[in-house]
Amino acid sequence: MFSGQPGVGKTFTAYALANELGCTIAGTQVEQVWGGFRELSSGDQLKDDVRESLNWLHYRPMNKTGWKMLLLNEADKMSTEAQVVFLDGLEHLPAQSCVVFTTNNPTGLDYRFRDRCLHFEYEAEVGRLKSAALALVRDVWQQETGRKDAPSLADLGCDFQHGSLSLRGVLTRLEPILMAAQ
Repeated sequence: MFSGQPGVGKTFTAYALANELGCTIAGTQVEQVWGGFRELSSGDQLKDDVRESLNWLHYRPMNKTGWKMLLLNEADKMSTEAQVVFLDGLEHLPAQSCVVFTTNNPTGLDYRFRDRCLHFEYEAEVGRLKSAALALVRDVWQQETGRKDAPSLADLGCDFQHGSLSLRGVLTRLEPILMAAQ
């Protein structure tokens, strides 16, 4: 389970993990499923969807690694019945399968469900993320413009009043400035 505030990289990390496992994350949904990757958004997390996805994990993917990954975004929106289905399903996952849950609110999930998960909490504290955000802006700016005069976080209008920082928010603020610079 990856938890933390919006924009800290939970879903991105899940995609990176799927990529490292050799799962197909690019392309159509059919290509992804045949390549060992399946994603359920918050609106598709009912008990029947979960049962179908857990059954899917038992079939070998068409890719070479044999790994399968099921990603459930915004898992705290999952129905109570779906969580109950997972109680047994997580205890009996087939070999070379991985299930990742992302959530902004892990306490919105039943404690028995959370107890079956490894929990990685992502921080959004400005002091810890500021240097990473600056490096991200510099890298994206240089790749997109070929220049080294990247805007500062203050130029992007990043607000640190609440003591947290969203990397997604930084990129969202950078996008119109990049468009104007090209």
